[in-house]
Order: sequence, then C-alpha cells, then structure tokens
Amino acid sequence: MRRPKIDDDALFEKLLVLFRRNGFVGTRLSDIARETGLQKASLYHRFPGGKVEMARVVLERAFGELEATVLAPLREPGEVLTRARRGLRGLEAFYHGGQAACLFETLSLGEDAGELRALIQRAVQACLDAFTALAKDAGLPSATAKRRAADAIVQIQGALVLARIQESPQVFRRLIRDLPDRLTKA
Repeated sequence: MRRPKIDDDALFEKLLVLFRRNGFVGTRLSDIARETGLQKASLYHRFPGGKVEMARVVLERAFGELEATVLAPLREPGEVLTRARRGLRGLEAFYHGGQAACLFETLSLGEDAGELRALIQRAVQACLDAFTALAKDAGLPSATAKRRAADAIVQIQGALVLARIQESPQVFRRLIRDLPDRLTKA
C-alpha cells in the first residue's frame, strides 16, 4: 500500500489554517488541494463527504483539543483562580496568542455551514458550561455565573476580532490575563 503524500496530522493542520483563515464558504477544494499537495480525487478518497466532512473532522479534532487544554483544567479540583488561569493559558495557546481566528466562528458563516452548526453549538455550550461552573465554584449566584460565562465568550470573540483587525494580539493577551478575575471575583 502506498504511503499518503501527507500524514493525518499535517493534513489536519493545513485544513485548520485554511478554515480558520477563509471560513467554510471561502475555502475551496482547489485551495485545499494546492495547500496539501493532494489531488481532489485523493481528498475525496480520504473524505468521501467532501468539504463538509473535512470541516467536521477539523471541528471535532479542534473541540477535542479545546476540551483537553481549556475545559478540563477549568473543571479540575483545586483553587478556582488557579484553575481559571490554567484553562485560559490553554485558550491562549489554542488561539496562538490571539493570532488565529476562531474556527467555530469562521465555520459557522454561510448557508452551507448548516450541517456544522450542531458541532459548533456543542463546543460553545461546553465553554459556557465550564465557565459557568467555574464562576459558581467561586461562590457566584447561578444567574451571575451564567451572565459572566456569556460575557467571557463575547469578550474572547471580540478580542480575537480586534486583534485580527489591528494586527496586534495584545488586546487578546490582556483579556486572557484579566479574564480569570472577571469570571471569579464577586
């Protein structure tokens, strides 16, 4: 059996970059073929469901990474502020220090992205749940904890957009530094 021209990890990274940069609609199969060095037939052999399957695989893998590096540390036993800082350091790494666009956002755009929305909603809800639980563990009332969790998602997304527009990740890094207190302080 012939070895593939590109291994699964390298293929995932290239797809991740393309979907983060161009979104679902803006990423064409010809772009994927050019970036990966694979012919369209090889892409369809690996992903019989085409671009939707590629995006789904990237989303699932990214969600697994988010779960391991961000959400799991937020849920660990221990001091709340330490857990918050550890999880948000994972989030900073997940977004390359504020230099990478949010995959969940870019893949949610366009009518063709409808099949992916359930996965995206699951990822966002997992973040909301983890942030809410963390705020509750800090002693905040349930309604306040939910509001702080939603505010955190809004602030993260806003900081990513501003960092991209200004071509400076500093606003994102500052948010990551300040967010543990915003989530947990009374």
